[in-house]
Amino acid sequence: MNTLPLTRDDVVRITQEIWGSMLSIDLLPVESACHEDEACVVGCVQIVGAWKGAIRLDLSQALATKAAAALTGIQPAKVTPDEVRDAAGELANITAGSVKVLLPAPSHLSLPVVADGKDYKVRIRGGRRLLQAAFDHSGEGLLVTILERAGFLESLD
Repeated sequence: MNTLPLTRDDVVRITQEIWGSMLSIDLLPVESACHEDEACVVGCVQIVGAWKGAIRLDLSQALATKAAAALTGIQPAKVTPDEVRDAAGELANITAGSVKVLLPAPSHLSLPVVADGKDYKVRIRGGRRLLQAAFDHSGEGLLVTILERAGFLESLD
């Protein structure tokens, strides 16, 4: 159950504003994105403080490349894998910062963590999915997940 002053509609609005204003990429909310059998890029930023959790962005490889091209101002064909990973991390960081404003204070952001490919797992220890919003842009997917780490730090005592 979501006990935070944050809704799926907030996540949709924040994500569409970031992608539209920064990248000129229009995202359409959909039911699902990023299929398990295709290469994806994951950017994740943890939030600690009055609220503990993480913001995770799962992007299709093609959408991540397009986002990197928009952020760097170069053609998608010339974007390097490092630029794609940097873009995913930066977008996760910007999204986390925008979400953090709606969460209980004080809170702090971690550095972004990025994984890419087909054969990997990204896990937030003690995390449970709180909210999720999927998007499509020209057949390419983005999944934004808000994870909560309820009880994680207390269990380490």
